[in-house]
Amino acid sequence: MMDETIPSSSAGMSGAASRRRAPDAAASSLPNSGDVSSDRRTAASQEDDDDRSSRRRRFNTSLLLNPAFLLSKAILIISIVLRIILFPIKKASNILFPPGEYDNLALTTVSDNAAKAFIQMFTLKYIKPIQNNANEGVDAS
Repeated sequence: MMDETIPSSSAGMSGAASRRRAPDAAASSLPNSGDVSSDRRTAASQEDDDDRSSRRRRFNTSLLLNPAFLLSKAILIISIVLRIILFPIKKASNILFPPGEYDNLALTTVSDNAAKAFIQMFTLKYIKPIQNNANEGVDAS
């Protein structure tokens, strides 16, 4: 006997599969020894197998009408159209407004320079006035 993977009928669209024993080709070619009930069972199982395989081969059109599927495809099409439309605008804006000294912070040199500039600005604007006020208060007393 060979193992064969078949989709579960209760699994729906999850893609779950179960394992069952497929009849061996050599064993199915041997004549049965007169057991009528086993002939009926094998005939019924072969019909079930044919029905299952035909269901697997058929294309399920109800998936195309699924709202989630339609919505995902609509979003995909809209994003592609927007990329095509906005690409020339992006190129034109890069020409009209070239990147500055602190643009593209993904580069380490740019981000280091931006951090140093922030520290200098923060120190001059906030730390120095607080220190000057504290020093004036100490000098006055």
